[in-house]
Amino acid sequence: MTREKKTKSIIATDGTRYYILYHIDDTPLSLVNTDASWEQLTGVVSKGSVSYSIPVLSGLAMDPRILVVPVGLAQAERLGSKIYPLAEDPYRFQEAVLVGSQESYFGEVTFQLDPKHPSYVKMERPSLGKLFGKFTPSRGDLVFSKTGELLGIMANSKYCTVFRDIKMNRKLKFGIEVLEKDTSRVLGQMRSQFQKLPFQLQ
Repeated sequence: MTREKKTKSIIATDGTRYYILYHIDDTPLSLVNTDASWEQLTGVVSKGSVSYSIPVLSGLAMDPRILVVPVGLAQAERLGSKIYPLAEDPYRFQEAVLVGSQESYFGEVTFQLDPKHPSYVKMERPSLGKLFGKFTPSRGDLVFSKTGELLGIMANSKYCTVFRDIKMNRKLKFGIEVLEKDTSRVLGQMRSQFQKLPFQLQ
């Protein structure tokens, strides 16, 4: 059985390195069912006539649902997409702009800080006057600061990861010689990490 999915992505930079970011739910991979028999993993990042094969996909150290593809500056620029810097001071404003990752909606939202979960913020539903499109926030949506920097990605429908930096840990190697046990092992580790998150963050 072949699993295939097309999804949108965003390019971000910490000022030194460049990354393409995804939510795992927008890919064929899953942390719910990690028993799939993977014989091959392939991925392509493309825009217009420019395309690149994905050699490796990593999970974000703080939350394995956020997947990261490191790219060079030349690759990022050739894709021709806007490159978003990470927010230098993510808590400068308590308002942010949430943009649907797959659907055409966006709105201005406020968020709450939670001392128990300093790497996340809880999003509040915006007022009707600040909604554009059919607004149904969901995991994978992008969150920007009021100054246009990337604040984070919605981990679920309520909590947003906050990207102070991009640290990766577990890696999934792509190619035609993927060993099933390695892929299953890495996904199993990511699943275990996810299950250890507090319930409200899952």
